[in-house]
Amino acid sequence: MSVLDKLLKHKYTTPEGLKALDDYKYCGIDYSLIANYIMQPFWRKAVNILPETIAPNLVTLIGFGAIILGYLVMTFYCPLFVAVSPLWVHILCAINLFFYQTMDALDGKQARRTNTSSPLGELFDHGCDAVTTFLVALTVSTSISLGPNYYTFILVIGSLAPFYLKQLEEYHTDEMILGYVNVTEAQLVTISCFLVSGIFGPEAWNTEFNLYVAVLSLRQLVFFSSVGGMCYICLTSFDALFKRAKNRNHALAQTFPIFFVLISSFVWSYLSPDILGVNAHFFYLAVGFAVANVVGKMVIARVCRLHFDEKQIIIFLPLTLGVINAIFGFVAERTFLIVYCLVSTIAYAHLALSIIHDFCRVLEIRCLSIYPKPKPKKT
Repeated sequence: MSVLDKLLKHKYTTPEGLKALDDYKYCGIDYSLIANYIMQPFWRKAVNILPETIAPNLVTLIGFGAIILGYLVMTFYCPLFVAVSPLWVHILCAINLFFYQTMDALDGKQARRTNTSSPLGELFDHGCDAVTTFLVALTVSTSISLGPNYYTFILVIGSLAPFYLKQLEEYHTDEMILGYVNVTEAQLVTISCFLVSGIFGPEAWNTEFNLYVAVLSLRQLVFFSSVGGMCYICLTSFDALFKRAKNRNHALAQTFPIFFVLISSFVWSYLSPDILGVNAHFFYLAVGFAVANVVGKMVIARVCRLHFDEKQIIIFLPLTLGVINAIFGFVAERTFLIVYCLVSTIAYAHLALSIIHDFCRVLEIRCLSIYPKPKPKKT
């Protein structure tokens, strides 16, 4: 047994689940008018720029790297969610998110173009999307100077709910249905936010509008619109679970983990406001990676035709301990959060590497490269 095999000894699927990969077919519908009539023509031409030797998962990973870069640069300059960075940082984040959106759209087209579509590609794509969701929320919260408060908390932690519920919807209905307003529009609005900060400066978000019933700043308008969009996606997922889930009661029971995250995170933040300020990034990353871990297991269960167990210790135990620690103060909170963040991140990395290793072995493919085509024999 190699060193890699020993490190990845824990299995997240079963032999029967791996056998089911051969029969898996992705089914998705995107009703977005912007995606279908504006972005798709651009993406269909853009994919031809990619060399056919580049693996689809590498396309995904390169785009994901741009998101990580944007988050790190923004956080370096503005650790407390108040935009004090140079204007070029916001422009960089806008370019990076557009680049990610493009690469995320091209990976599937590259897979079909090179005849390398596989369940691993879908898992890899969703795995990167799960992390991108909260990293982008953190970055744009800083860009529009939401501050170390509940505005940022709601935007970041709240963004985890629609992503989780959308994956749960797909798990129970075997379809990924994106509505007329979906992630494409959300990304374009976020790109616009970065550009406003980069061109006009973060102070532009202080501009006030008299809406007769209330006077709101541009910052507040964007915030409430974002919350409304997240609620809309959650409601459409609940509607789909009610109408199309094969086992409605089971489906609704499996929404419990994300509601536990929302409620326990709020309770923790109420008991210890520091996690919204000086310790915020450790907290948001820890919770974000924990939810990404559970979503990853849900996607694995779907493509392998296995049961998804909603009783996930990576969600329930740390958040429960965090609330208890906030009450009694057994451990310094910063120390607790750093450990929680490290454990959550390492657990997610282990899940990703383990399942990639297993899928590649069974499907006889490489993750980040394409097997070279055999040269034609000379006659």
